[in-house]
Amino acid sequence: MSTGSSPQASTSAGQTRPAPEDVTVGTPPFPDRPLLTTPPRLIDPEVAKLELAIHAAQMNACLNRVSVGVSKADVRVVSAPSGALVAAGDVFYDRLIFTTMLEGLTALAEAGAEVLIGDPYRLFLPQDCFKPLATFDIGVNMFLESDPVKATLVARLS
Repeated sequence: MSTGSSPQASTSAGQTRPAPEDVTVGTPPFPDRPLLTTPPRLIDPEVAKLELAIHAAQMNACLNRVSVGVSKADVRVVSAPSGALVAAGDVFYDRLIFTTMLEGLTALAEAGAEVLIGDPYRLFLPQDCFKPLATFDIGVNMFLESDPVKATLVARLS
């Protein structure tokens, strides 16, 4: 220990450093500036889910080497040219979204787009509106689902 006003601790290399009681915990690196210059943004969980879905669709397309158009829009006001392929995945998970999606997807099909859905047989899936094309067993996250594998339908809006 050195003889001064502050006790010193020695390191294995013989150097001295301030003893723990001399270190002020929580001092920002620039004491003249506040740590946060703006209040933190509150993120709407629905907006966060939408952003995640958009990024997931873009990443999936990239991994599969295809080009897709992904947008944040109400499906009821989206248009697609005749002959376009419109794909919607796992969109019949509650009553409100069921009504919105079916209305919008039906309008797209009536305008000439081919509308395909992928759905793990959610409660609000209107099976009578779709022609089944295939069923796949898909491994899922057990934190989100009750079973490790879900049967998933691929179908065309009829």
